[in-house]
Amino acid sequence: MTQPSISNLKKRAKALGIRFAKSPSPNITSENLGEFRVIDIAGNYVIRGSRFDCSLDEVAALVAEMEAA
Repeated sequence: MTQPSISNLKKRAKALGIRFAKSPSPNITSENLGEFRVIDIAGNYVIRGSRFDCSLDEVAALVAEMEAA
């Protein structure tokens, strides 16, 4: 899979009522794996990547899956 454009992906995610964030920590730990977390905007709860373990490709796949639903 090609690397998705982050800005385009953020716009698509926002239209679905979700957002994603990159781990703010430069240190990798068992609780923070340095990738992304996907959050529901309305409920402010984690959809995927509770340990910042969701890759950008996984975020793109989730957005595409939610768009198709």
